Amino acid sequence: MRTLPEHAAPAGGEGSWSPVPCELDARPWAAPSIGLIALAGDAVIEPELRVFLASDAHLHTTRVALSSSMKPAELAGLHDAIARAARLLLPGGRVDVVAFGCTSAAAALGSHAVRTLIRRVRPGVETTDPLDASLSELAHRGVRSVAVLSPYTDAVNARVSAYLSTNGVEVVAGATFRAAGVSDALGRTPANLITPSSIFDAALDLGGSTASADAVFVSCTGLRCADILRRAEQTLGKPVISSNQALAAHVLRLARSARARRT
Repeated sequence: MRTLPEHAAPAGGEGSWSPVPCELDARPWAAPSIGLIALAGDAVIEPELRVFLASDAHLHTTRVALSSSMKPAELAGLHDAIARAARLLLPGGRVDVVAFGCTSAAAALGSHAVRTLIRRVRPGVETTDPLDASLSELAHRGVRSVAVLSPYTDAVNARVSAYLSTNGVEVVAGATFRAAGVSDALGRTPANLITPSSIFDAALDLGGSTASADAVFVSCTGLRCADILRRAEQTLGKPVISSNQALAAHVLRLARSARARRT
């Protein structure tokens, strides 16, 4: 067993350390604090959000487990998991916004339900999710119709499409990488592995062949879009919006609004 040399031994027992004065800030930094509840298997959402948020906010993450099958029993169990995860975000500290980071689960649960679950344990906090955020971003850009690109199965695509349509955004076309079939072969979350160049090409094909769509919406927090969105928009001449991009924009708007109310 390694022992300390004599000159490094503590000067004494309990009470021998000299107290020094210090000042305390109200919070560790001036920028807003964003709490993220991400899926355990999503390796993309955090680095993407950090790119989109840049230095305008600090991101704090906790995670929940959810199978890609999105079966009703698993979604029901997610209710308790979201509440538990929300408690873990800077306990005793303040987050300006809590974001739930799964587009398809938000469509299945409903944004209102997600908001209620989070506010049950973080009362008064601003909340959002990728679908709620996407509706906000689409409205912000004046988009009323979209072509949707996703990695989902038909059942999940139907949920996302219905959610957008119910909230006033017409879905005029859709295309999917059908990642569920890839999942069986790879044994891992496949959306994270789809190359940005594949997403870029698919967005151009979909957006270029759907003239009636005001924008292309790339739906899924697990898709790597940060490096291709601006180029895709410039090529198509219309907005190309991803779940993570919309989520970052919405949390910043919510955080600024919350801070303005407090001042």
